[in-house]
Amino acid sequence: MMIDTDHSNAAEQFEGAPRRRRLPLPALARLLLEHPEAVQAFERRVWTGGGGGSHWYWLGAISDSGHGKLQIGSRSDDSAVVALAHRIAWVLGGGDCGSDAVIRHDCDESSCVNPADLRAGSMADNSADWVARRHRLDGPLGDVRGLAGRARAIRSALLEATAARPGEQVLAAARAAAAGQPFGAQLTLLEAPERVCPPILGAGVRPSWAPLTQAEADNLLPLW
Repeated sequence: MMIDTDHSNAAEQFEGAPRRRRLPLPALARLLLEHPEAVQAFERRVWTGGGGGSHWYWLGAISDSGHGKLQIGSRSDDSAVVALAHRIAWVLGGGDCGSDAVIRHDCDESSCVNPADLRAGSMADNSADWVARRHRLDGPLGDVRGLAGRARAIRSALLEATAARPGEQVLAAARAAAAGQPFGAQLTLLEAPERVCPPILGAGVRPSWAPLTQAEADNLLPLW
């Protein structure tokens, strides 16, 4: 299956597209409780085929900063907003939502939504992370395509891989990630230790986080 990596972004440019703003974490938590269909939509767009200790890549719409994004609410009643996928993951993973913290990626992979790779902090913390790691040629911040180009390439590779054979998806994601490194990179997608995702917010029900079937992948784009 061939995917136009810019297709999801183009779909969001039509008149009446949802408002885009960074939702404060308390407001985002309330919205997710009010819109269980958004939680289900989120789960369908997460790839976890590498296991709990790997990146959980976002397969939905990707922003120009390389972060995943998802509509919550409906355009019909003007309640639709767009939330960042990793902030949704933080809320669903049981992260502290008492303040409007910046949610940072320890892994630097902007489209990763594994709660084990996320950490709350300030804008200053986030900037310090970037300054400290931006020169690592084997890391996401050193990708010559930029974070958005990297995220879209990984998404395309995963959607094009055979969903019935997870091993092919793992290798496809690793190759797509390594392709943007200036001098090549080690394929270390699965080297992180095993981690367990905390339970979903509220009802104590864990999200499915299940890999997509090919039929589901075919219906992913456009999102809205």
